[in-house]
Amino acid sequence: GLKAVRSRGLKYLSTGELRKVLLFKALREDPPLLVCEDLWEGLDTQSRLEVTRFFQALTERRNVLFLCDREDQILPSVTHVLRLRDGRVEGEERRSEDDRRTPSFYFFTSHGGAADSGTDSLSSDSVQENRFPSDGHSPQGQPLIRMKNIHVAYADHLVFDGFDFELYPGEHCFIQGPNGCGKSTLVKLITGDHPQGWGNEIVVAGIPRKIGERVQDVRMQTSLVSHELHRSFLSLDEISALEVVLSGFFGTVGLYEPVGEEKIAEAKEALKICGLSGYESRLFKDLPWGVQRLVLAARAFVRRPPLMILDEPCTGLDDEHRGILLEALNRIAEEAKATGRPTILLVSHDPAERLSFLGVHLLFYPDGYTKNGQPRYRWKVIRTPVQEVCSA
Repeated sequence: GLKAVRSRGLKYLSTGELRKVLLFKALREDPPLLVCEDLWEGLDTQSRLEVTRFFQALTERRNVLFLCDREDQILPSVTHVLRLRDGRVEGEERRSEDDRRTPSFYFFTSHGGAADSGTDSLSSDSVQENRFPSDGHSPQGQPLIRMKNIHVAYADHLVFDGFDFELYPGEHCFIQGPNGCGKSTLVKLITGDHPQGWGNEIVVAGIPRKIGERVQDVRMQTSLVSHELHRSFLSLDEISALEVVLSGFFGTVGLYEPVGEEKIAEAKEALKICGLSGYESRLFKDLPWGVQRLVLAARAFVRRPPLMILDEPCTGLDDEHRGILLEALNRIAEEAKATGRPTILLVSHDPAERLSFLGVHLLFYPDGYTKNGQPRYRWKVIRTPVQEVCSA
């Protein structure tokens, strides 16, 4: 599945496309032992099926060591499972009695059972496909996000050509689509982090993208949870969980402004909503990965901006922390009912993460290839009645 990306620079690849390239590179080196951590991370549904089939065959003839956090990632062809908890071996399981089989191992970090994701079906009251939502399907008032006839391209790779989208305050949105369809590009266009955004017709929270507009003013209308932001905070040695959350008031990576007692109280309340009371003084870098992601969710929520964006927030989380994060999002959505802020935009490959309050579904899907052999994608917007928020 890499033919279409062979001529593209690495920085123009999606997370899933880059992961497949790295897998291919590792296999070409023909190591005696192949180590794979979080095999499915960043991959869409079709890519997961392809990679699963490939590794099912590979484990028949090669030693492979898998590291994962979730029970459903253990392949049927695995011969041994070693379960770890809190740095200790909790149990060992042999899954094949055939001594002729090439051993393949899973190191499984166990943190408890999977949580109910609280999803709803994808049946819709209204669908807009590759066109601007009509007045008959859109809420009244000014849109929070308005994107009209968007065009984004890198050399010979066309990402968007005529993309239209509107989202209104309180319309929490779930964005889903294959690797390389443009989800991450879309997020960067909205947050003001994509250079081609300034040449397109984009309005977010009443601020149009135009030359002369301060990037920081644009970014203060949104908050973000993403892999890139997570890595940025990990580069800071001496910053506490509370300071990470406080930095959300200023939209900075790190805390460089004095803060008063009122903001400190609000930051502690945001941590509480995310289930992190008592973590205020803990260093961010010393927290488990899943707890770090929850701290970033509290940071995104603390300022209650018009728009809160979560780009693949559950990637790399075990079942326990995934459930806690989704439950925290449910609580944030409940808070937003009273205050009107934030509107939540969640990007994910996993349809099980479409929580019931996410009433708008922006779905990208394959539609053949362009003249130069690049995959082409179409989109549709599905609006469903918002159900009562249920626990994750």
